[in-house]
Amino acid sequence: MNEKTYLELARLIKQRTYDQRLAWTPSSYSSTYQAAIGQGAVTVSLDLSDQEYDPEFFPPIAYLSFLNSRGETIHTINCYSQDDENFPLISEIYQLAKDSYLKTNETIQSMFDELHSPF
Repeated sequence: MNEKTYLELARLIKQRTYDQRLAWTPSSYSSTYQAAIGQGAVTVSLDLSDQEYDPEFFPPIAYLSFLNSRGETIHTINCYSQDDENFPLISEIYQLAKDSYLKTNETIQSMFDELHSPF
């Protein structure tokens, strides 16, 4: 598979998550969410706590990994800085996954509904 194929999958994952058609759960890793898709899964992670990039000492600040049915990584799209061309896509997938798991939109809407009710 080539990089274009994985980027197309990433765009489809983003859209499915936006449409609330993909279920995300937290991973055992910090700042990471995972979703089962077909015979595999994906994990997305975002960590902006350390902005200094040094590939010898620091991991990527964002990534989207594609896993097979045994949980082995098939491919990973890594972003080592916010200037990386794939960073907007990966960070948006991360935020959508986080909001999906936390039910952010539903929670905020229920707060508005409660505060707008007459009593």
